[in-house]
Amino acid sequence: MKGRKPPAEHFRDNFVSNSEGIWIFFEERPAPNPKGVVFVVHGLAEDSSRYLHVAKHLNDKGFSVVLMDLEGHGRSDGERMHVRHFDSYVEDVYGVVNHVLSRSK
Repeated sequence: MKGRKPPAEHFRDNFVSNSEGIWIFFEERPAPNPKGVVFVVHGLAEDSSRYLHVAKHLNDKGFSVVLMDLEGHGRSDGERMHVRHFDSYVEDVYGVVNHVLSRSK
């Protein structure tokens, strides 16, 4: 999956490319006049869709939510449930957080 062409233009707001050229999926669930932003990261062999109920609950409490799929999970590219180093997951989380927060400035 490395080096794959970018997703279609209308999906680019939902993907960020990591340092390995792998496309990482994220989804934003904004709240009006948010108290803050909560980033939700799933566990092993899961994906962000398992936490949509959490996002709804947080939205109802006034928080914007960003859900993401780690490399090799859900709608992100990469070999299914495989990562070179756990630090790669951490870098991907930072990548999504930085991308989302940089757009809100």
